Amino acid sequence: TGQVMPIYVGDAESSALEMAVERNQPTRPITYELFKNFVETSKYEVQCAVINDLKERVYHGRLILRGAAGELNVSHEYMELDSRPSDAINMAAR
Repeated sequence: TGQVMPIYVGDAESSALEMAVERNQPTRPITYELFKNFVETSKYEVQCAVINDLKERVYHGRLILRGAAGELNVSHEYMELDSRPSDAINMAAR
């Protein structure tokens, strides 16, 4: 829709997001890469990041994961995780 919503994030989250957008691989896995590997090993994939609330000037988000159809170790088709928006966006960027 062409609208912009600024979200203020910490330096570490901002640097991690920049690495993901520019497709730079860290020499050692950072937390987002570790969680991405866990999600993929568990046969899920990141569906989307959602910013779903604003309470007392703080945004709240959800990370939506989708399970692979027919996989034995996937107990739910979709999984929603409470998340800081910056973390959800970092995961979706990967």
